[in-house]
Formats: sequence, structure tokens, C-alpha cells
Amino acid sequence: MKDNDSSLINWINVLTHPSLVRGTLNITSNQVDFLKCSEDAIKETVQRGEYFQRLLDLFKDNNSGCRICFVTNSDTVFIKGRVRRRWSHGKLTHWGGSGLDVYKLKNNYTLFEHISVYGPVLDGADDFYFSIINRDAENPFYIYLPTYNCIEELYVGVKEGCYLREEWNFESLVPVIFFGNSVTQGASASRSGNAYPNIVQRKLQQNILNLSFSGFCLGQKGFAEEIGKLNCRSIVIDYSRNEADKEIFREKYVRFYSLIRELHPNVRIIFLTSFNFNNMKEFSGFDNIINDVYKKAVEDGENVKLINTMNCFSNMEYDLLATDGCHLNDAGMYIIASEIVKKIVEE
Repeated sequence: MKDNDSSLINWINVLTHPSLVRGTLNITSNQVDFLKCSEDAIKETVQRGEYFQRLLDLFKDNNSGCRICFVTNSDTVFIKGRVRRRWSHGKLTHWGGSGLDVYKLKNNYTLFEHISVYGPVLDGADDFYFSIINRDAENPFYIYLPTYNCIEELYVGVKEGCYLREEWNFESLVPVIFFGNSVTQGASASRSGNAYPNIVQRKLQQNILNLSFSGFCLGQKGFAEEIGKLNCRSIVIDYSRNEADKEIFREKYVRFYSLIRELHPNVRIIFLTSFNFNNMKEFSGFDNIINDVYKKAVEDGENVKLINTMNCFSNMEYDLLATDGCHLNDAGMYIIASEIVKKIVEE
């Protein structure tokens, strides 16, 4: 990790200042902990075999949905750090999966102005160092951490004699919780701020918790119990594409929803169907099950909403909104985020 030559920089270790970070489960520790899986969820996942153990090792503490926010009067801000994984993932831009996406909050915290995205310069590197001119010191920096990597070290530097403090007053603390797969984790967004849960966060100025995992979003009981313990505004469930057997999926989806509903009797829960236009026949059976669960919940008077993603755009539009059969690009992410916001705020 490169160091600046100047001795007149005060470096703050973000990972020992949890108040600078949001989007993590453990908010009481003196050390930032990115782990998103309970012991029960981990045990249930590894029982599926070696392949799922590898996925768990990769993504159990992914930084998707994690952000830092601070304000400083330093005219230049320096940021350095290191990520765990050196290499890119398929279907992701390098900085989309491993970069830091930097915004400034303006207009009395109502406007998120994008500055740039920064990260390891080359595929195969794990460290980064960059500086940003702070032209409007009264406006906070808002930085999304990588969607497909985990920060191992992160320091923010300000010039000697300058202050740096967290700034979360504008954002509602009670989160919207997302449980999903690779799309929900942020795959194929060009940068982390454009993963659809992060777009929802900006639109609502709402804290979010993104419990999404590429390849092992399997309706584990441990995750349902974990979500059930958390105070939240709404819960978004984007769970279907990692399953293979429809009958097993029906049993697990009903169990997953029922467990959460038992623990959150009044919270709004939003179901999403699959995005797989090019594999519509393959996934239509899974979508039918989601629809059945939704209809039963409506009949029971429960607080639920459904987003049928096939109705959000046409097959022709989908050619421009996804990188393959199921992973959305920035435009697709924005459309889904907008639909979710409508379902969260409507009566």
C-alpha cells in the first residue's frame, strides 16, 4: 500500500471507527465487522457441499451495501487501502466489483453528486491510493464500498490540523433489508453505487442492509432468523435463481417467508420475480411459486407487495438492460430500484 511522502497527513483507520460505516450487521463493536452470515446460516450453507463452501468463503463478508460518510475541512482528502481479492469476477467491471464509488452530498443533503470511482489500478493488484480535491468542505463525502470484494484495510487522510467526523444525520437509521443473489449483490453494475439496493438508498435517503450472496441465496433458515431479529422498515426478497428444483424451492420459499413474517408481523415485505428473459420458460415455474406465496399472503391480510420484473421492461429493452440472461446493467438496476421505491412508499 503506497504512502504519501508528506508527514503532514493525519490518517484515520476507518476499520477502527465503526461510526463512519453503515451497512454492517454488527454495529456495537469497536472494530468494523463485515460478516453478514450467522453461524446457523453458515452451517446450513456448507452442508450443500464444497462448491458452496467456496462461495461462502468468497462472499460471506462482501461489502455490498456498505458505505462510509464523513465531512472534513481538509482541502484535499487522501484514501488508501487494500482489498482481499486481487482478481476480477466474470460479468463485472474491475472497479465495479473492487472499487470505491465516491459521491458528494449537496443541496442540503438532497443531491448525491457523483465524483468518480477508484480502486486497485490493475487486475491482479490489491492495494489502492488516491486523493480528491475537497472544493466544498461543508458537503460530506459519501462512499460506497466494493460489491464483490472485502476491504481489508481502509484509511482516510486529512491535512494536519483539520477535522474529520461522520455525518449521518440526513439518513434514516432503520434499514431496508435486501436478501438476494448475484444481481442484488450488484453483479454487472458498472460501479457499486449503481447496484439497485444502493440506488434505493439514495432515492429514500434510507439506511440499507444488503444480505445478498452470489450463488448461495438459498432461503436458508439461518438468514430468515437473522432478518427476523433486525428492526427494519421493509424487506426485499429477490430469491429464486440459485435454486434448481421447483418443488424444493416451493417448500423453502414458503418456510423462508413464514419465518420472517412470524418475526415481523407488520413489516412490508416485497417479493421480486426473476429477471431471466432469455430463460423465461426455465424460470417461469419459480415465478409461479412466488406469485402463489404472494397471493396467499394477500388473502391473509399481510403487508406484502409484488414486483413482476417481466413487466418492468420488454424483451427488446432487456437486450439493452442486461449483460447476459439475468444480470442487469446500470439502466436495468435503476428501473428495478425505482419500482422498489414505489412499493416501499405506497399505501
